[in-house]
Amino acid sequence: MTFSYKKIIERYRRNVPGFWNAYRWVIILFIIALLSDALSTCHFMLYGDIDSEIHLGIWLAAKIFGPILGPLISFVGKAVAGIFICIYLRRWAIYIFIPIIILSFWAAWYNLWGWKTDYVPNIFRFIPW
Repeated sequence: MTFSYKKIIERYRRNVPGFWNAYRWVIILFIIALLSDALSTCHFMLYGDIDSEIHLGIWLAAKIFGPILGPLISFVGKAVAGIFICIYLRRWAIYIFIPIIILSFWAAWYNLWGWKTDYVPNIFRFIPW
């Protein structure tokens, strides 16, 4: 298979019509979930430590732009990238949106309240930093 920008652009043109109407409520939930994660990340970075962030992209953005602007810039990047991917892979969009919504709401919960409990996600065992 050869790489072609024309094929990618053609696929976007085919997949965009009707996308917003078909996935309106899922996109709204997606944006709310990402925004709640970003705002809760701002909260824990202001009252905690930037170095506690485990997502390298968000950690780097927070180091460069600060604990407020960094997570908000990352929110915009994740939202735009997620929507572009879901348009490109339209048949699988719901299977991409739903896990991201669940994980983002979970991350927002963990940023605000979860870290205060004895609960430690198993995934933390695999993070070397």
